Amino acid sequence: MVAMTELRPQLPGERYTAFDSATDTTGRLLIAAELESGGTYRASLARFSPRGDSLEGLFIRAPAVNELDDSRFQAVVADDQNRTVAAGSVRRTNGRLSLFLTRLGQDLNPDSTFGIDGTVRVDYVDRNSNAVDIEIDSQGRILVVCNQYQFDSTETFNTVYRFTAMGSLDTTFGAGGETSVDSTLRAIAGGLAIDASDRAVVLGSTEDVFEGDRDLYVTRFLPDGNPDSSFNTIPGIGGGFLLIEAEDLVSVGPNEQPGDLLIQPNGKIVLAATVDRIDGNGTYFFSMRLLPTSMEDSSYGSGGIGLGTYAAAPSLGYSDFGRAITLDPAGFLYYAGNTRGSNPLAFPTFGVARLIDADGREPSIFASGFD
Repeated sequence: MVAMTELRPQLPGERYTAFDSATDTTGRLLIAAELESGGTYRASLARFSPRGDSLEGLFIRAPAVNELDDSRFQAVVADDQNRTVAAGSVRRTNGRLSLFLTRLGQDLNPDSTFGIDGTVRVDYVDRNSNAVDIEIDSQGRILVVCNQYQFDSTETFNTVYRFTAMGSLDTTFGAGGETSVDSTLRAIAGGLAIDASDRAVVLGSTEDVFEGDRDLYVTRFLPDGNPDSSFNTIPGIGGGFLLIEAEDLVSVGPNEQPGDLLIQPNGKIVLAATVDRIDGNGTYFFSMRLLPTSMEDSSYGSGGIGLGTYAAAPSLGYSDFGRAITLDPAGFLYYAGNTRGSNPLAFPTFGVARLIDADGREPSIFASGFD
C-alpha cells in the first residue's frame, strides 16, 4: 500500500519546492522546502504525522538583518532530542548566498540556545554556498556538506563544515571548522554520511580534464577534518580520496551524477548515482558498495555494482536516476529516484526499489531483487 499526503499552497501563485526529508525519533516526517509567494522565497519546514495523513506543524523562516527575502531549507535531520536541524542558503543584501542552519524545538519554534535566535550563518565576501546534506555525529556535532563557488566564477568546490551542538563552528575540525574536498574540478556534492568512528564520508562528482567527462568521487575525513589515509591508500602519495570512473567498470556511458550514500552498520559504504547509457539514449540507475578500505564489495550485485531501472525490470528502461538511499531496521536497502520506464518520451515518474538481501549477491538486483 502506498500512502500519499500533500502540503498545499494557501494563496494564488504560491508554490512549495521540497529539497530533502527525514524522520524524527517518533517516525514523524520532516520536509525541508522553499515557499515561493509573490516573488519571495522563504525557507520552510513541514512536519507530518507518522502515518503521513496530517500536517502537524509548519515553520516558515522570515528574513533576518542584512538578508533578502530569498532563502530555502535544502537539508534536514532530527537529533536524539527530537529537535529539527535544517540547513540551507539565504541571499544577503550584497547578493551573496550564505550557508545557514536553523534548529527548531519539538514545538517547531526556533531553539534560542542555538546560535542567535535559533540560527547560525556562515558568510563570505566572495563565496556562494548551497547546502547539500546534513548529519549529526555521535557527539551531537552537526556536519554539513556544501556546493560552493567563487562569485563571478564557474569554478565550484565542495566544503564540509562541522558545528558544535550550540551552533558555533567547531575549530577542532579542519581549518576553523571547515575542510575542503581536494583533487576535484567543478565539483558537485551528492551526499554526506558519518561512520561509527565519526569520520565524514562524502559522495560527489568531478570533471575529468583529460577525458572531458564527469566521474564520481568518494572521500573520507578523520574526525579532525584531515583526509583519512587509510581510505584508498596509495603508497608514497596518501589516501582519503577515491575516483570512480563507472565506464571503466561496467558498460555505460562517460558521465556520472552523484545521488546519495549511506554507511551500513558493518561499515560498508553504499552509493546511489546516475550514469549515462552507453548509446547516449537516457540514463541508468547506478549503485555500488565499497568495503571500509574503499575496495569494491564483490558480494554486492556484480563485482560490487548494481545497474538497472525502476519501472521496466528486468529490462532496462530510459532515464532512470538514483537520487536517494536508505536502510531500514531489517537490513533492506531502499533506492529512490525518477524514471521514464520503457518510454523515453514519457513524463518522469517516481521510482523506488528495494534490495531483498543487502549483503547477498543478486544476479540482477532490479529483477529478482524487487519486493
